[in-house]
Amino acid sequence: MASPARMNYGMSEEEKTKIHRRATWLNTNIFQDRPIDQEAIGAMLGMGVVRALALFKEIEEKADQMRNPSGYLKTAAKREGVAPANSMPYSAPVSVPQLAAP
Repeated sequence: MASPARMNYGMSEEEKTKIHRRATWLNTNIFQDRPIDQEAIGAMLGMGVVRALALFKEIEEKADQMRNPSGYLKTAAKREGVAPANSMPYSAPVSVPQLAAP
């Protein structure tokens, strides 16, 4: 799994908006018949704006051969350690021992 710094936590609203805006543009102009789904967009948010935009460029360039852009993006995210939120396996809460006061 990715570190919290690579996940959505440190991302500014402007960065999130860039990712959403680009995904919306691709869905409207390139992938009308096979739009990028919300799970893939969530994975791109976890990747960070620079990597997400690079992947969006890749799928745009390969649009003619791209049957499943969402699958491509989610697979790329998983390879880099970022899984879409609802595909991550559930793990039981871990008990953290209390430290004694000094």
